[in-house]
Amino acid sequence: MKQSQLISAYTPSNMNPELRETLFVQRHKLLSKTVSWLADSVTSGDKHHLLFVGPRGCGKTLMVSMAEYRISQIDEIQPDLRIVWLGEDDVITGFVDLALAILNTLVARYPDEFNHNCQTQAVGIPPDDAADIILRDIIVRLGNKTLLLIIENLDFAFRGLQDGGQKKWRAFLQETQKITTLASSQQLFDGVSSRHAAFFGFFDIHHLAPLNFEDAHQLIRNIALHYQKTELVDFLDTSAGRYRVRALHHLAGGNHRLYTILSTFLTNNSLDGLVEALEGLADELTPFFQERIRSLPPQQARIVQWLCDFGGAASVKTIAQSTFIQERNVSKQLGELRKKAYVISEKRGKESYVELAEPLMRLSMEAKNQRGKPLRLIVSFLKVWFAEPALGSDRVASAIDKPTHDFMAQRLADYRQAALDIDDGFLVEVKQGINKELGNCIANHDWDKAKMLAGELMAADPAEGYYSMGVINSIENKLEDSIAAFNKVIKLTNSPNILKQKALVNRAIEYIRLGQNSNAIEDYLAILNMEEISKVTKAQALVGLGITYRLNEEYNKEIDCYSKALKTDCIPVGNRTSILFRFASLTWTHQSLPEAKIALINAFEKGDKEDPHYGSNTSEIITTIATQQSDSWASTIEWLIPLYTKHQCLDKLSAAITQSISKLATIDFHPQLIEKWNLIWQQQGADIEELTIALQSLDAAATSLIDGNDRPLFKLPKEIREVVRPLLGDIFEGT
Repeated sequence: MKQSQLISAYTPSNMNPELRETLFVQRHKLLSKTVSWLADSVTSGDKHHLLFVGPRGCGKTLMVSMAEYRISQIDEIQPDLRIVWLGEDDVITGFVDLALAILNTLVARYPDEFNHNCQTQAVGIPPDDAADIILRDIIVRLGNKTLLLIIENLDFAFRGLQDGGQKKWRAFLQETQKITTLASSQQLFDGVSSRHAAFFGFFDIHHLAPLNFEDAHQLIRNIALHYQKTELVDFLDTSAGRYRVRALHHLAGGNHRLYTILSTFLTNNSLDGLVEALEGLADELTPFFQERIRSLPPQQARIVQWLCDFGGAASVKTIAQSTFIQERNVSKQLGELRKKAYVISEKRGKESYVELAEPLMRLSMEAKNQRGKPLRLIVSFLKVWFAEPALGSDRVASAIDKPTHDFMAQRLADYRQAALDIDDGFLVEVKQGINKELGNCIANHDWDKAKMLAGELMAADPAEGYYSMGVINSIENKLEDSIAAFNKVIKLTNSPNILKQKALVNRAIEYIRLGQNSNAIEDYLAILNMEEISKVTKAQALVGLGITYRLNEEYNKEIDCYSKALKTDCIPVGNRTSILFRFASLTWTHQSLPEAKIALINAFEKGDKEDPHYGSNTSEIITTIATQQSDSWASTIEWLIPLYTKHQCLDKLSAAITQSISKLATIDFHPQLIEKWNLIWQQQGADIEELTIALQSLDAAATSLIDGNDRPLFKLPKEIREVVRPLLGDIFEGT
């Protein structure tokens, strides 16, 4: 088998172009634009100057190296292009150092075109004058060609140039118009961001965003393919593999270099291997992060150090109180730290919560002061890596027996126990990321990806994963599959009680959709018989149970359920208004008139007027009134009309009056009752414009029923007559 070239986590420019292409993800569009801008700089007088900004390890060098390679492969511009790539660690202490660095690179790369004669001529004269001689000789030798100058760590170069050197360099670039720049920096710095700086507004600045999860997954998969690790490639395409990549993603913070380093851990199921690898990584990164903190002004360094120790997100006020730095100064310094990509923040109401942009900074700083204790970030990572049942199982415990030294065995035991004891904060954050994506997939009807994400949740938390799978199957109308998923949640011994309740509620709904009402009733009653149940869940179960009883035509039981649910005052917003009016209509049918009136008033006062169900079930109420003793009709209708007027629901009442015609057409109503019903409505509803059409329809229908023919209907306009006639059934058919 052909041996694969080693992937360099720190010097991607040393890898062959094909391998760099393999590792390149996410930024293809920006890379294409970069190459186009640089090519335009060669073929036109318009010179572009680009600056990529991003923290160490975010892929700046890979981006620059690929741009350099692609521009060098465009045959038509090669005669007019010369490239200088200054070393990442070249020391520049003044303007002359920059000139010499450019000259030395040109001589090494293009010896037939450039030499050190100009340097010899400059010996013995002041440094700035020497720099001018060297640079002007370079411009002469360039002729009509364009020089592409690549500078990494531009902030360090500008620090060496100082203000005077920066001004001379900008003046030289603008005067000669022979040089285009491709630069990178770990952070924005005053040399390009300060309005007083010589290069303010000069560079086209692009902030390199961290990798998102899908790009991180693709990068690690590409690495596995390169090393021909077929087992790892297959594992990455499973839900468990994607979940572990997500755990790494949360730890690495979107940092390309860290995925390259951490990708080898993905199939590692042994506790000792993971602990050893992560502690080694912490040791490796500690000097780098220490240097980053030392480079900060004192107050900024103090804040970063405190965030490392704190281990999470904190408000500005909390940071100020804990560091004894005035709150306004903390806000100012955090603003600077955000620009430098040390911290990120998230708004919650009026407060901002700030945390480290790179979790591994916390790991390395903790490693420096661990004094033999398990590192908290590794402990949190283990909690995510091994689902809790696995972490506590003999399989993982057996890994502790592998080391031959008692010290290491005890250390692994300490890590295992710490991971079992720690709270689930890190795990919760990982699951929140999955759930956020899952919600977007459901909203966009991307069911395949939604199921993949539910599978990831199963790897993190089986109960939550199965619950999400049940919800997805329900939306897809795969009812049997949905019930099977909810069954798993209910049967898992470690499922949280609240999740079991939600699974029972959802399984009951599926049973109703399948016509298995008795099973639904059992599920709702099981919820209500649980010892710990929230008011919201109780109300939800009571409403569902009431709906199921309605389907079974057990109306008194339905009333009882709604009555109890309404007393909790926790009926879900989407159901509340409809339940209030359904309860009111049931009360009119099955309880006393005073209770019915109270229920209807309550529905109007507590219902949401914007809800389409507001004023619903009015037809049932009017039909119920019609079936009651006719002596009560006048007083009841006299009470009813002002109520509907007050709550602006006369349209619902109008529709219900029209619908009552179908009741009049039954054998229960003889002509005298029909006449009385019509007369009362005509008297009570007179002069109410919203009821005019309904009363005209009722009057025409009642007269037709009393006269025994449909001629009175022809007094109505055709469009209204076509609504009324079906309500009379087949009484006048053929007449």
